[in-house]
Amino acid sequence: VPVASDGETKIPNTINSDDWIQGNKDSKIVLIEYSDFQCPACASYFPITKKLTEEFSDKIVFVYRHYPLVNIHPYAEPMARAAEAAGKQGKFWEMYELIFANQATWSR
Repeated sequence: VPVASDGETKIPNTINSDDWIQGNKDSKIVLIEYSDFQCPACASYFPITKKLTEEFSDKIVFVYRHYPLVNIHPYAEPMARAAEAAGKQGKFWEMYELIFANQATWSR
């Protein structure tokens, strides 16, 4: 069983203290996305999650978790690290949007 940085056990369908979340933390509807910033399918899903979080922000909580497929996407892990660095500066979601919005350019 994975353990979070604060020592909590990470249960896949629960929100943990080291998760990136948007929306109502107390919502009974939880959308957890395991994603790879270089994955074309993940990029195509990005506008859908963005729309869901905007339209239902008070009714759902969106959780983003990194799942870089390093064997097929060599830039996925560096992008995840860039997003984490931005997150340490309070800008995770801004970087998340920039990375996905510009994936076609940087992932070549």
